[in-house]
Amino acid sequence: MIRNMENSLATWAAKVRLIDPVFRLYLSLIFIIGGLGHFLAHEYMLGRMALSPWKDHVALIGDASILLWL
Repeated sequence: MIRNMENSLATWAAKVRLIDPVFRLYLSLIFIIGGLGHFLAHEYMLGRMALSPWKDHVALIGDASILLWL
């Protein structure tokens, strides 16, 4: 019974070593694709920001276009 547990844990550890880098890659792709959207669809993002309920707060910080580039 103990050997079965050890085998199960060893199998699980091998899966975790594979899952961790895949998870990190997918998580980073979310931010990379979202960041590219700010540069490649700049006017669209400005339009979305103009419709946002937070537009007044953004205006207090600075120009929305400059903030998107930053």
